[in-house]
Amino acid sequence: IRDVSFKMDSDPFVRQRSVPGWNVDRIHEQSALLLGVGGLGCTVALALCRLGIKRLYLVDMDVVDVSNLNRQVLFAKEDVGRRKVDAAIDGLARHNLRTELVAVHVDAALHWKKIVEMARQSTVIFNAIDYGEYFDYAVTSLCVSLGCHYVSGSSYGHTALVENYPVVRDPGKGPCWACNNEPSDRMLVVKLTPEKIQEHSQIDFLPKDTAMPNTQSVGSSVLPASLAAHKAVTAWVNSLCGCRIPNWSLFNLRSFENCAFEVEQTKACLLCTWQPIDKSSKPLVTPKSLDGDILELYFGKASVNLSIVNGVTYKYKKGCIEESRQESAKVAAMSRLQPLSNFGVEYSRVYVPCVPAADLDSHGLMKSTDASLLDEMLRRPMVKTADGSVKAIQSGGRSAILPSEQCVYRLKGCGNFTEQEGYHYKFPGFPVQAVEGVEGGQEIRGCAFRHTAERELFMTERIGSLLGDRNFQVGNIPVGMHQYQIDGEPLPKVSKFCGVFQTVGEKRLASHLLTGLEILLPHFFPHVKCDEIASLFPPERVQKNDSSVMRVLPTWNSCCTSSH
Repeated sequence: IRDVSFKMDSDPFVRQRSVPGWNVDRIHEQSALLLGVGGLGCTVALALCRLGIKRLYLVDMDVVDVSNLNRQVLFAKEDVGRRKVDAAIDGLARHNLRTELVAVHVDAALHWKKIVEMARQSTVIFNAIDYGEYFDYAVTSLCVSLGCHYVSGSSYGHTALVENYPVVRDPGKGPCWACNNEPSDRMLVVKLTPEKIQEHSQIDFLPKDTAMPNTQSVGSSVLPASLAAHKAVTAWVNSLCGCRIPNWSLFNLRSFENCAFEVEQTKACLLCTWQPIDKSSKPLVTPKSLDGDILELYFGKASVNLSIVNGVTYKYKKGCIEESRQESAKVAAMSRLQPLSNFGVEYSRVYVPCVPAADLDSHGLMKSTDASLLDEMLRRPMVKTADGSVKAIQSGGRSAILPSEQCVYRLKGCGNFTEQEGYHYKFPGFPVQAVEGVEGGQEIRGCAFRHTAERELFMTERIGSLLGDRNFQVGNIPVGMHQYQIDGEPLPKVSKFCGVFQTVGEKRLASHLLTGLEILLPHFFPHVKCDEIASLFPPERVQKNDSSVMRVLPTWNSCCTSSH
């Protein structure tokens, strides 16, 4: 750290104070983080010191090479072999009027945590590191998350390029650098969103851009490097003082042609469209706020009755269900490839769903003995009946939509009872049916099972977290589950469950989550074909959907007929 504490008899910024539209006192309050002390960075540092900013962090991992001397104006011949940041500090000694200088010799990608710490103390970041587009995404995201000004620039051949994006003062407002630079891999940028960018300690997983022009191949001189640097600092100062400046500017020193324009915010931008997530547990939809027509639009109008029955209610809390690393969890899952013969002769051909994943650890799932833990109408299990006292909305064969005063719930596994013609499911609506493709096999329909209900609660939270990171409204939130204890239920040794979710509507992502993902995949990975994805699975694990030309990845039914 180099501190400048000498006194001068007169104000060295007296001429600067006379510049129309400039607020020198405000300039003096600023702290800058300069990433890269090369051709652009050297001149940026010199200009910032002459302007008299409060503090300047200089970051670079390189040493001075003799090829740098033609354009990196802070270095002299005797500096060759020295660390750039140290040589830059010495080079600035004759130019620095009041700025505190901090030299940091680190690889910015490997020591990202250090970069974040310095960025939190800065009001502007000058990005002059030739790492690649994804590093630029990371720096932009950091600026968005901190409300920091972003400036970048580059120079090569006869070209000087500057990009200037003032502070994003309101969440969700832009534009930012990413609005004008579409990533080739959007899934990689998802790791760099403003909500996540400060959590990384390293970002060396980002690929370096070997396709970028470099000075070794296209050449450079002090002219475009210094011009780009001065334009970058000028753009920042004028933006800081309230002047509207083009976001993108390219100057050709050979033809003297200048191209400049303002960038419009892209609605699909993964960075500046981000907004802080409201972590409070607010109702997604409140029926009181919806009139009858809107409620019907959200959830449909097919009514169904529910009866309150005996059973146990479980309250779900975030993190109460976790992945299990125990071998017994895998053994338990694989055991469901076989019928439930251990329950007795009556169960010797009965199968329950075999989820192709190890069982979860649900030790944190709580029985709801405290009535205040759940909405009053959820404190007892409910099942579909002909004359039940609780009015609900039909949602699939085994599900129902239950509006309450606080929000709307989805019950998944509350029975297959229906008065629809051709169906004869009677109370309690858990019919025993033949398993297709398994000779003599039987299965229970209309309900969930403990391992399937827990899996769905767990995955709903995980998917919701991933979507929430990008500020997408999540369609379902896990609430808990009911365990039925009904007199006269079929195959009573098999515990029957119903998952409970808070929901925003009846519309679904196709008929199954995997089908929905299959629809989305081509948009994320245009070069991947669904048939290629399906080919990764054994033939018996891929089924044809009768109602669609798409291929649907495996259902639990195939697990009963395959050892894969």
